[in-house]
Amino acid sequence: MTGRSSVVVVPRLDRNEDTHLTLKRGLRRIFTEEDLPHVAHFSDGAPYFPDRPDLLYSSSDCHSSVALQVAPIGSLPVGIDVEDKADQAARILPRYATEEELEVMVRFPEITPLRLWSAKEAVFKAFSRYVRDFRRDITLIGPGRFVVSRLGEVSVSYRSGSELSALSESHHTYPDSLVLAFATSPEAEVRLIVL
Repeated sequence: MTGRSSVVVVPRLDRNEDTHLTLKRGLRRIFTEEDLPHVAHFSDGAPYFPDRPDLLYSSSDCHSSVALQVAPIGSLPVGIDVEDKADQAARILPRYATEEELEVMVRFPEITPLRLWSAKEAVFKAFSRYVRDFRRDITLIGPGRFVVSRLGEVSVSYRSGSELSALSESHHTYPDSLVLAFATSPEAEVRLIVL
């Protein structure tokens, strides 16, 4: 494990593959078999490494893929989300987007409902102790830029399914509808591994 944040995207071998097994395949890209940490979960469901308190860990899954983010303590908190339900994100947009955010989305059409949803999920995972109202405490201010109440501005990096397919080590094709979002600081160096 290096001193930078690592993000790994792993395709499911099939739709019935256990999420924990898929995540373990991803963790093996960061850790050696001897150093592979045990994963436990806090009462809110957030994963962590009980035997590696020096590391932060976040994970997410959807029908086709899982994603994980690992970073050393002292860097920005980690938060990752991977989604592939664009229709659902568009249908429930009023539940998680404010009028001001809808105006930002009009100015920046690359911010789709699914990108907004996935980004807010990633920010929520990273800064949940500051967020009481998912819709209002995480505010989109521009592409990849959010304000978290009582905290300030944070950044989110996005990757689409086609971008992930182009980076895939296994030549796996990720669906166009897939969106990956992860919280990061603007100056952070992130190692992205796409299997």
